[in-house]
Amino acid sequence: MNEAQWLSRPFFELFCDAIELARGSKLDEPSVTARASILTVILSIEAGANCFLDCYPMSKHLKQSIDKFSPLDKYDFLFSMRMDGTQSHFDRGSKQVQNIKEMINLRNKYVHPKPKANNVKLEEMSGNNTFSQGEKLTPQLKIPEESSCWNGEHARCVINAVADFLSFFLIKLCKYDSKEATRFLSSEMIYKKSHHIFFGESWAESLVFIRDNWKANIIFVHDDYLPIYTTQQVS
Repeated sequence: MNEAQWLSRPFFELFCDAIELARGSKLDEPSVTARASILTVILSIEAGANCFLDCYPMSKHLKQSIDKFSPLDKYDFLFSMRMDGTQSHFDRGSKQVQNIKEMINLRNKYVHPKPKANNVKLEEMSGNNTFSQGEKLTPQLKIPEESSCWNGEHARCVINAVADFLSFFLIKLCKYDSKEATRFLSSEMIYKKSHHIFFGESWAESLVFIRDNWKANIIFVHDDYLPIYTTQQVS
């Protein structure tokens, strides 16, 4: 029996799940699907870093140490490895990186919830009380800090920001070509020393949709993995 090695890399599954959740969310109303979309695409940030780290040969001890890094530290480490011997540095002050930092902070607040006091406006004092609270927005992305306020438009904003960061980091900073970038983020089968990339057809449709309708910057995905047609739906 011939043996093969399957390398499962979860980036595109998470990223495209986030897209479909966002497409199912109403633009102007907070919803469960909008929150799920935003949290899923934030998970894809670290998944992307882990996928690239998996492609670099390193000792088990080093891998275990790097696994404790924050997501941005992992990208910083990847950049250092890629640019070895140059004077280049990972600019954490860039808009794309600041957006990612903001998303990670939102995710941390969500998974480590703590009681807090806010000023609210009461609409009614009765058996069923309702209230509204001012939506404090994040400095970069201008989305509410309160996850209960997230809607479909916020999900679109975050997805576009992740796509823009990956295009910026992989193509502009690290100088990968799009074919390399797509391969390192995709699952693959190694059989008889040949690498066979597995890329879901539904992922291609999701990526083409955000490229054509949301003007997402997905230049980190090679055209060979995307269908030649375009979609012009509005949803």
